[in-house]
Amino acid sequence: DWMYTCGRESDHNARPIRATNIKTGESVVFQSSVEAARHGFQRPSIWRQMTGEYSHHKGYKFEYAE
Repeated sequence: DWMYTCGRESDHNARPIRATNIKTGESVVFQSSVEAARHGFQRPSIWRQMTGEYSHHKGYKFEYAE
C-alpha cells in the first residue's frame, strides 16, 4: 500500500495511541499518530518517545492503547 511505504498510515494500519500528561496524569486516546498530529503532536517525536529515545513529547508520554 503506497501510504504505508511512504511512511504514512492507512486506516487498516492505524493503531490507537494514548497520550498521558506527565504533570496531571490525564490521558487522551487518538485513533492513530496521524490523528495525534492533527492535534499538534509531531509523529517522529511520538515514535522517538515510544521507543525510549525521548522521555516525553510536549509534556506527554505515548503508548499504544489496546
